[in-house]
Amino acid sequence: MKSTWTGLIERYELSSSVVMSLQRYVQILQQEAQKYNLTAILNERDIIEYHLADSLEIAAFIAMNKISCLVDVGSGAGFPGLVIKIVYPHMCVILLEVIGKRRNFLQKVVDELHLEQVVIDERDWRTFLRTSHEPLQVVCARASLAPAELLRMFQPSSPYRHAQLVYWASEQWKPTERESEFLQRTHIYTVGNRKRVLALFSEQE
Repeated sequence: MKSTWTGLIERYELSSSVVMSLQRYVQILQQEAQKYNLTAILNERDIIEYHLADSLEIAAFIAMNKISCLVDVGSGAGFPGLVIKIVYPHMCVILLEVIGKRRNFLQKVVDELHLEQVVIDERDWRTFLRTSHEPLQVVCARASLAPAELLRMFQPSSPYRHAQLVYWASEQWKPTERESEFLQRTHIYTVGNRKRVLALFSEQE
């Protein structure tokens, strides 16, 4: 187990305070996962690999220290949004989650870890696009909405048309013709024993 944490620590140069927060996050998840219907992955090593490391793979695409505001669409148990917030505490993070139980869990973690600049938002994605004007630079989606739905952010009327979209997908994912219009690049990586794809979308030039 120590080696699994060590790999994460060394790759992202995590401070001791960040590691303590991540470890407590994992403990809360293990204790509350069934109550809040969050994830079937409860083994600590698997949580580190399949949730924490997977969430932080965004750093392969984006210089996270330069990002000030990010939204996580369909945050669920907080992957990737809460993990990103813990590791990059300077950032304002909005967690979009329509299910009340999951919002309660997210709030529990935020309160226990004393996280600041975290907004837990009950709006669905379309409503958020219509009714918010946050200074977002990055939109994240991991196992939530399909890219075709997320691409609404690039409509001319959208306040987020200049932001970047990062989408977590399985190895089998193939972009549609419409998605390919906005697709800038992809990143294939391995998490645990699975291959995954990160896709970066941005406004058409």
